[in-house]
Amino acid sequence: MSVWKRWVLVAAVFLAALAVFWVEMPARVSGTLSAASTLAALLFSLGTAVWTMRRARAAELRWRLLMAVWALIGAIGCAIPLVYLRFFGLSASWTAVSYSDLFFLVAPLPAGVALVLFPTSPLTPEDDGDAAEPAGKITPRSLVVVLDGLLITGSVFLIAWAAILKTVIVSGPPGMMQYIMAVLYPIIAMTLAVIVVLQATFRRPANPRALLLLGVGLAAQIITHGAWIRTISTGGRMLGPEYTAFAIVGIMLIALAVGVPRPDRRGDRGHRHHGVLTWAYVFLPYAPMAVAVVLVATLAVGGRLDSVEIAVSILLIVFVVVRQMIILTENTVLLSRVRRARQELHYQAFHDPLTGLANRLLFNRRLEDELAAQRGGAPSAHDERAPNHGEQRSLPPRQAAVLFCDLDKFKAVNDTLGHAAGDELLVAVARRLTGCVRDTDLVARLGGDEFAIVLAGDAEAPHHVADRVAEALRNPFVFHGRTEHVGVSIGMATIRADTRPDDADELLRRADAAMYVAKRRTDGQVVIFHPDTGPADLSASPFDGAALRPTHQDGPADFRVDYEPIVALADHRIVAFEAFPSWSSTPDTATATRAAAGRSGPDQTGDAGAVLDGYVLTAICADLPALRNRFGAEVAVHIDIAPPRLGGPWLVERVVADLRRRAVPPPALVIEISGTTTGPDLDAAARALSELSRCGVRIALDNIGADSSGFAGLRRLPVDIIKVDQALTLDAATNTGQTQIGPTSLIIGLVRLADTLKATVIARGLANQHQADIAKAAGCHCGQGPYFGPSIAVHHLAEVTTTR
Repeated sequence: MSVWKRWVLVAAVFLAALAVFWVEMPARVSGTLSAASTLAALLFSLGTAVWTMRRARAAELRWRLLMAVWALIGAIGCAIPLVYLRFFGLSASWTAVSYSDLFFLVAPLPAGVALVLFPTSPLTPEDDGDAAEPAGKITPRSLVVVLDGLLITGSVFLIAWAAILKTVIVSGPPGMMQYIMAVLYPIIAMTLAVIVVLQATFRRPANPRALLLLGVGLAAQIITHGAWIRTISTGGRMLGPEYTAFAIVGIMLIALAVGVPRPDRRGDRGHRHHGVLTWAYVFLPYAPMAVAVVLVATLAVGGRLDSVEIAVSILLIVFVVVRQMIILTENTVLLSRVRRARQELHYQAFHDPLTGLANRLLFNRRLEDELAAQRGGAPSAHDERAPNHGEQRSLPPRQAAVLFCDLDKFKAVNDTLGHAAGDELLVAVARRLTGCVRDTDLVARLGGDEFAIVLAGDAEAPHHVADRVAEALRNPFVFHGRTEHVGVSIGMATIRADTRPDDADELLRRADAAMYVAKRRTDGQVVIFHPDTGPADLSASPFDGAALRPTHQDGPADFRVDYEPIVALADHRIVAFEAFPSWSSTPDTATATRAAAGRSGPDQTGDAGAVLDGYVLTAICADLPALRNRFGAEVAVHIDIAPPRLGGPWLVERVVADLRRRAVPPPALVIEISGTTTGPDLDAAARALSELSRCGVRIALDNIGADSSGFAGLRRLPVDIIKVDQALTLDAATNTGQTQIGPTSLIIGLVRLADTLKATVIARGLANQHQADIAKAAGCHCGQGPYFGPSIAVHHLAEVTTTR
């Protein structure tokens, strides 16, 4: 059994014993018994306070010490009349207020200070469900608090006036001393009652149970002493034993209050405490008023209301009406806040917090709406073009499109200028993208530097919008006092009624595949996924192998190879080309459809990639004589083949056969392999490339500098050409002023390593003169990128000069 439960048991036994004594004892000794039992209760309360003070600290100690002082003063005041009765007997003078009653007048003072110092904390915003208010500002909540305090004070005053003060003032005790005490005690008692209610209503008590017991106990004392003052003011004698019993109950409750342990704040008790605080805030201000209303109603029925009671009652009614008006106003404001919060949550659920664009969730829903419109179904509620009337109808088929945009040089800006600059760049890009489309289109940020646009199919052709987007992002961005050329790679997939995909994810994969081809091109052109050659399943390859089966020996009718120039940095002379496969779209379309097979990643395997490699290789061998005749006998053509396909038995035989059939010297062909290749792919590639090297075909290692894996290829492959990754060349161009080891130093190191291998170094992704100059200064032999021109179909190469 805990200590506090023992105190409860002792108090219960004590009260039961007193009840028995009052029933059994004769009336002549009841006065002595009342005084003695009251003294015993006060001593019990004093002992409880002293006992609990041994393990209390700080604020818990202070209020218990003050209650011990209260019990001591009350015990002295009770002991004096007990001695008086013992030695002088009961006389008429007992009805008068003796000097011992001064102790009962002083005793509430330390009790009031104890209530003020009772451990509490301010109500937090979580307690009242509202946001924290600014300090020093008058708010509706602060006005309600003031009105509640006035309601409590006015109600307690009305109770004290009707119950005690009116009788004292009207009747008047026999002497001035008695009159002063009869007026002061109700005022002190009223102050105690107000403090208790205010503490329970507007503060967070550290021990609510202790405050409750303390408040009820003091209330019992106040009622008993008020009845006694009322009795002596009307010429009465001693109170009956029932009043003494009531006072003793109050004293025992105070004893229990000082002994109650501090509650545990863990687990669900904290939630229960929160609920108690909420209900206390709602109802406690009205508890004294409810008592006052009952008392005033009783007086009104008997016709005994005076002017003070009427005035205070009217004032309380005014306070209540004003309070409720403020509460109604505050509730209206809270409802508006809730409505705005719901709108903000809805916006945050469907929009990117940085750019304000739609997020992936809203993008997918809008894309599903477009697909539903193509199927002839009604759009969902998310489609702003949905009919807003009750008529059920289906929309006519429309041709829409999806643009998948990936920034080319965002990483360089983010790494060199910091994440804040990267965020600023993303916001600027979002602003430009939004300015390129119509209100019916949707621009979304899918994550990182990836953006997507849903183009509704009811206005201009999608490829016009795509060209406009590419041009907008091709223009430089100016921030932090610097001019940055970022650029974008765009993949486009269209939605047509005859070739529509099954779902939004498949359509996005098509656009994503086209974007990767554009990214590989590094020239910022738009790449369109052609639906006629696209597959139903893009999980293995962006294009179906069956769609690539040749209609003639050199590939499908609309197949061609475009060539991107590789230029000597010393004199800007074209020394080589890199080949890219393409499908020509309809004649009236200005943008070519770039094939994605074998270009979306180094792990593309299967018949589709091998067939496409065969088409490209055949076309290169067919075009090389014309290229060498136009640009010189030393011109070579690069073809990028994924490492998994390099290990196939067909490659070496196919390369040798095509070179012989077209009478092309083997050094004119360069096989490229990614420098990031590792593991079994590198082992298989090493065997095939070694055999090709012995035949005279040159080998290029691409993407060197992207990570450390490229050095494994340098060690194991017969490398003739090293292609520096475009991210490294960009970093070198944006970090020329640093003194520590940086991208430029790394390129210089690669050049020195290439010199030991007698290899040529090509800098990829050069977009301007500054980058070309940096690459040249670092020792790179050749350059490739948008600065030297886009890839061109072979029949347009006659118009290209031999220098760039």
